Amino acid sequence: MPVKAAVVIPVYKETLNELEEISLAQVQKVLGNYQIIGAGRAER
Repeated sequence: MPVKAAVVIPVYKETLNELEEISLAQVQKVLGNYQIIGAGRAER
């Protein structure tokens, strides 16, 4: 089945704080039926 929608979350740091971890858990709970993609810059 082709993917019709995805959730893209920008990632800009290596370590998340407590509220950011709670936020990601909520994203998984509410939008877990969709593909979740973390997008950020590659290190050189």
